[in-house]
Order: sequence, then C-alpha cells, then structure tokens
Amino acid sequence: MKLILIELCKKIVKVLVIAFVSFTGYKEDNYSAKNTNKNKSLTLMTEITPYTTEVKYNKDIEKGKQNVLQEGSNGYIITNEETKEKIIEKQAINKIVEEGTKETVVPTVQTKKTESQVQTIKSSSSKANTIESFTGKMTAYGGDCCGGSGSVAYVHHNLLRDGIYYHDNTFGDVRILSAAPQKFTAGTIVEVVESGNTYYGIVLDWGGSMRNAWNNGTVWMDLAFRTEAEAASYGTKYNVTFNIKRYGW
Repeated sequence: MKLILIELCKKIVKVLVIAFVSFTGYKEDNYSAKNTNKNKSLTLMTEITPYTTEVKYNKDIEKGKQNVLQEGSNGYIITNEETKEKIIEKQAINKIVEEGTKETVVPTVQTKKTESQVQTIKSSSSKANTIESFTGKMTAYGGDCCGGSGSVAYVHHNLLRDGIYYHDNTFGDVRILSAAPQKFTAGTIVEVVESGNTYYGIVLDWGGSMRNAWNNGTVWMDLAFRTEAEAASYGTKYNVTFNIKRYGW
C-alpha cells in the first residue's frame, strides 16, 4: 500500500511540473524528478527569474520611435526543497529594444526656423549690455566623447537625444558651451564672435582642460556637437571674442 502511495505522489509531482511549465509558457525538452527516498514524498520549489529590458540607441531611426529586436521571457528554476538540487533551470531571455535618436525636423523647415530664431535672439539680446569681454580659443566636442552618454553637467539635457541647442527664457534657442566652472557658472550667456560669425551660447557643461586654462590666465571654451564625428569638422578657432551677456541664471 505504501509503495502505491509513493508512486502516486511521483505522478502527482510530475503532473504539477508539467502544469507549471505549461502555465508559464516555458518549454523544456528534457526533465526528470527522481525520488531516491521511498519513504518520503518529493517536494519541489519554483523560483521565477524575471527578464530585463536592454535599450540600444539608433541614430538612423527617428527620435521617439522604438523597435523590438527580441522579445523577453522570464526564466525559472525548479529545485528539490529538501536537497536544494536543481531539477530544471531555464535562463531568462532579455528583451532588446532599439530607440531612435534621429531628429525628425525637415531640413528646409529647420533652416527657416533657425533664421527666425536668430532674429528673435538679436532683437531680445541687442539691449543686453556686455558685462565682460575675453579673447581666447574655441574647440568642439561631441556628446559621445570618450564613450560618454551625451548628458551635459548642469541640466537634464542629452546632446545625442535632445540636440545641440538649449532654450533659454530670455535669449531663446542658443548653442551649448563648455567652459571653466570657476568663472563661467551654469547658465552664463556668451556672445561668440569668430571669423565674422556671431552667435549666442549658454554654459551647460565644464571641462578640466578649460578649468586649467583659466587658472593659467587664458580663456578656452568648447562648442557642443551631437557626435565627435561632427565636432571634428569644426577644428580649433583662435582669437575668438567672448562677450559675457549674463553670468549664471
């Protein structure tokens, strides 16, 4: 009679395992649950290992769009509660999603918008007095510099995701700059004059080289670009005039 009960328990365990696998949607080609103790029933313990989502950024896909490259599925582990022996183990499969970072603005519309923005900046800032003027050099850097994520230091803004312009409530859309933090604090507005080209920038980032340059008596600023490849074409500009219109916010 005892042997019949033990065999019945083994069958019930096997049915429970099959039911668990069927319910969770997992499939296992081979499994076994051998009870080596004829005087005890076999007790199983199940543990779910949830999957995670990996995000890969794609500059060729429009910003805001996502594609699922791989669906995720949870894993599970079935163990003998008494011996802690693993009977079945299924690894979790992570979900992989690609997210676009490409700007969706049509180039011709963007050009007209930029010209309008320039006029707005000129009209609003022409009345702003120059606090101080400096002469120095301007270089460029990309949001992916040194394997970086693209985030600037002072505000929640990502060059790879949000672009190279920042909207200031007073001066409108202005270029993002990196400068010596001990002099040009976060939010400083700079009128940049280089080789006959004039534009406005805002200090949202800083760098050790610029800090050291200021300590040595020179002014060095960095113009932000989305990527290092775009920044490379800018090169280095010397004898650049930096007219400070506002220090900080």
